[in-house]
Amino acid sequence: MTVPDTIVLVLLCLAAVVFTIAIGGMLVARTVLDRLHFMAAITSAVAPLVAIAAAVHEGVTLSAAMVLATGLIVALSGPVLAMAVARVIEQEHNADTERSPE
Repeated sequence: MTVPDTIVLVLLCLAAVVFTIAIGGMLVARTVLDRLHFMAAITSAVAPLVAIAAAVHEGVTLSAAMVLATGLIVALSGPVLAMAVARVIEQEHNADTERSPE
């Protein structure tokens, strides 16, 4: 087993561990916002780890650069989108519980 293969294996195992913990957290979370929090962990940690592992496996190529760029985009946009969705959910929840002025 070569050094790049070992690096790929370690990165993928780390991604699997983070994914398993996040899915376990989603299963025990009670609210939608808590579940969304664990989903943000998947997009901000697991996707970049898998992208780095794929890039290491590919070597120095254009496809490796595209995979890294995609992983970076997912890592940066995932938590932002999760926060936007959480904000909409919270606004809808507050709109349902507030009384209309009479």
